[in-house]
Amino acid sequence: MTEKHNISIAVLTRIQDDVQLVNSSLRDAGHAAHCQWVETPAKFDELLRQGEVELIVLNNDSYPDTLRQIVKQKDGYLTEVPIIAMRGEVDEAVILEALKDGASDLVSVKQKARLQAVVNRELRAYRMERALNATLSSATQYRRQLHDYMQNSTAAIAYVQEGIIIEVNNAWLKM
Repeated sequence: MTEKHNISIAVLTRIQDDVQLVNSSLRDAGHAAHCQWVETPAKFDELLRQGEVELIVLNNDSYPDTLRQIVKQKDGYLTEVPIIAMRGEVDEAVILEALKDGASDLVSVKQKARLQAVVNRELRAYRMERALNATLSSATQYRRQLHDYMQNSTAAIAYVQEGIIIEVNNAWLKM
């Protein structure tokens, strides 16, 4: 999954330069980033309702809501979307606090290379999770369709797995 795709990113900050920082960092890493500047919680709520965000970048130093408030708001719409927090000054204790509050990671505004690496990791994990969920959903749907077909069929059908009869329909039982 090394392909670079168009990324829809919400950048939560009151400083427009933060949006430029994220945008240029990701473009330097080869991503076609579409950054949306979110200055207020009301704009964030509106953006979440649209459901087209793959990643959220939050500048903890310049956004009115706390990380916990952002996580709670996001989870009401898009639970699996990762949040990457940014701060001017970062140390291990601050990173731990951000992780406990629900961020996927915390990066320093000064470390573009680390921001790129974290975004690559989180996007890959997010897209893999989405693909896995879609596959599981399809498998559940096919299993349900097979069960419905078996129950409604007049032909005798037995579902056998590893030599063990797992499920049979009424026609098989009558036979």
